[in-house]
Amino acid sequence: MTDSVSKLKKRILELEQQIAENSERNASIVEFSPTGIYIIDDKFKFVYVNKRLSEILGYTIAELLSLDFTHVLDEDSRELVIENYKRRQRNESIPSQYEFDIIRKNGQKRRVRINATISQNAAGKVFSVGHLLDITDTWQSSRLQSAIFRISEAASKSKDLSSLFASIHMIMGSILDVTNFYIALHDKDQDILDFPYYIDEIDEKPEPQKFGHGLTEYIIRAGEPLFISEQGIYDLAKEGKIELLGTPSKLWMGSPLKIENRIIGVVVVQSYQNENLYSQSDLHILNYVSEQIATSIRNKMAEEALLIEKRHFEELFHNSPEAIALVDERSNIQRINKEFTNLFGYTAEEAVGQNIDEIITDTWQKEEAQSITRRVASGERIRFETVRIRQDGSPVYVSVLGAPVLSPGGKQSVYAIYRDITERKLWEEKIRSSEGKYRRLSNRLTETNNMKDLLLDVITHDLKNPAGVISGMTEVLVDETTESDSIAIIREASTNLLKVIENATTLSKITIGDAIQKENIELTQMLTNISQEYSSQLHNAGINLETKLDDNTMVKANPIIAEVFRNYINNAIKYASDGKKIIITSHCDPTSVTIKVSDNGTTIPKENRRSIFKRNIQMDRKDKKGRGLGLAIVERIAVVHNAIVWVEPNIPQGNSFCFKIPRS
Repeated sequence: MTDSVSKLKKRILELEQQIAENSERNASIVEFSPTGIYIIDDKFKFVYVNKRLSEILGYTIAELLSLDFTHVLDEDSRELVIENYKRRQRNESIPSQYEFDIIRKNGQKRRVRINATISQNAAGKVFSVGHLLDITDTWQSSRLQSAIFRISEAASKSKDLSSLFASIHMIMGSILDVTNFYIALHDKDQDILDFPYYIDEIDEKPEPQKFGHGLTEYIIRAGEPLFISEQGIYDLAKEGKIELLGTPSKLWMGSPLKIENRIIGVVVVQSYQNENLYSQSDLHILNYVSEQIATSIRNKMAEEALLIEKRHFEELFHNSPEAIALVDERSNIQRINKEFTNLFGYTAEEAVGQNIDEIITDTWQKEEAQSITRRVASGERIRFETVRIRQDGSPVYVSVLGAPVLSPGGKQSVYAIYRDITERKLWEEKIRSSEGKYRRLSNRLTETNNMKDLLLDVITHDLKNPAGVISGMTEVLVDETTESDSIAIIREASTNLLKVIENATTLSKITIGDAIQKENIELTQMLTNISQEYSSQLHNAGINLETKLDDNTMVKANPIIAEVFRNYINNAIKYASDGKKIIITSHCDPTSVTIKVSDNGTTIPKENRRSIFKRNIQMDRKDKKGRGLGLAIVERIAVVHNAIVWVEPNIPQGNSFCFKIPRS
C-alpha cells in the first residue's frame, strides 16, 4: 500500500513538472512568436501584448498596456475593427481574418492582417485574443504591380496629357498619401520647367519658369530620387545647392522621370504637417512607379505630337494651293482636296471611288496616264506637263507631280498634285509668236551698231586726215611767211579741230566699251590751263574763279578727263551765276586725288543729286535748259578711269561737283 502511494505521489510530481515545463514552453512560444499576439478586454484595453506586437506598433510593451486598441487604428480602419469586435461578441458570423491599417507610434501607416477570437474566463469576463501579422511589404508589392498596370492602361485610354496626369494622381493614391502631389516637366531645348499637374494644400500652381535652382531642379541635375526633411531642405539652401521656393515641407519626396537615361521631369509628394508620413520604402515605391509614369508620359506625348502632325497634314492637304488627289494603284480616287474641286469641278462625293484616268483624261491620253500611275505606284517619282479635262469638258494645262506614298493599310498609293499652268502656257505662246518680231528688231539694232562703228571710222580717218593736212599746211605757212592774224586763226582752229576729233573718238570708244590709252597727267596743270580757257567767258559773266590746288596731283589717265572739269565749270557758269564765284580745289592722299568745283548757286535737292548724272536728266533751274548729256558723259569717263563722281551741297549755299580718281 505504501509503495502504491509513493508511486502515485511520484507520478503526480512528474505530471506537475511536465505541466510546468509545457506552460513555460507555451509562454516562450507566445512571447517570441513572429506574429503579434494581444489580448484586449471588452473596453478594447490591452491586457497582454507580446514582443512582436510591440515591434509592429513601435510602442514599448508598457506603453501598449496603458493604451486601448483603437489608439493604434488608422482612422479609416477604426470603424471596421470595432464593428467586427461587437459582432463577434454577439456570436455573429464574421471573417476569420481580415486586413486593415494601423498607425505606428512614429506616425507611419502599416498594413496588417488580423485573426481574432472571443474567449471568457472563469468569472465570465469577455476577452478578445488576436494574432496580428504585418503584411505591408507584400501588400505594397501587390498594389504596386496593380498601380503600374493601371498607369499603363490609363496612358492608352486617356484622351490627353491632362487626363493622364489626373489618372496617375488617383492611382498613386492607392499606394501613397498624395494629398500634395505634382508632376514637373523639363523642356531641355528651351530650358523651361513646367508644372502641368499640381495639387497642393497651400501653394498655388507655379507658372512655367526658366530652369532654376529649386528642389525640383536639384533632382533633375542629380538624376537621383530624394527623400528629405524640412531641416535637410534648409541645410541644402544654406550650402547654396538650392533656393528656397514656396512653403517649406515637413517631408519632401521626389523621383526623376527618366526615359532612356534622359530625365524629362520629376514626380513629387510632400507633407506640410507629418514628418513621418513617408519612409525610405515609400521612396523606393515612388522611384519604381516613376519609371512607368515617365514611359506613359512619353507615349502620350508621342500620341499628341502625332495627332498634331496629322491635323497639320490635314490642314495642308485641304488648304493647299495645289490640287491634290490620293489614288490607289488602280488609279481609283481615295481623297481629293478643295483645290482639286476648284480646278476640275468635281466634288469629293462625285470623285471618290472614280478612276482618275477616266474622269480628267482625254481618250488619247488614258494609256499614258495609266502607265504613269503604275510607275509611281512602283516607287518612281514623276513630274511632267500635260493637258487634262475639267468636268465641263474644257481643257486645262497642268503641271503634274506623281509621288508614291504608303497608305495606312500598308498598300502603295499615289499622290497626284496638279498646278494650273494655263496662263504661263498662254504667255509662252505669245513669246513664241513675237520671237520673230524681236529677232528682226535685234537685227536692226545690230545694223545700227555697225553704222556707229562705221561713223567712228569716218571720224577717225576721213575727218582726221584732212584736218591733219590743214594743220600741216598752216605750219608750213608759218615757217615760210611772217605770221599774220589770219594764219594764227587758221592754225588755232585746225589745232582745236584735231582736239575735237580726238575727244570725239575717245568718247565714242568709251561709249561702246573699247579700251582707251592712258598717260601721266598732272591735274593741277590741266586745271590751270582749263581755267584760262574760260577767262573771257568768266569775265563777261562777272564771275570770279579761284583755284586752291595741291602741287603733286599726278595720275594715270586719258586727256579726255579734261571734259569732266570743262563740264563742271560750264555748269557752274550756267547755273551758278548768282553767286558770282567758283572755287576749284584739290585734295591728295596716298591712293587718290579728289577735285571739287564749287559754286554758290541754288543747292540741288538731295533726291536729285544722283539722278543728274543720268542721261537726259536736266537740272531744270530757272530758265536754263540742257540736254542732260554732259554729266552723263562725265560719269562714263569716270567709270573707265575707275573714278567716282558725285555732287554735294556747298555751305552755306550752292553745290560742289566732285571727281575722285585713283593715283594708279
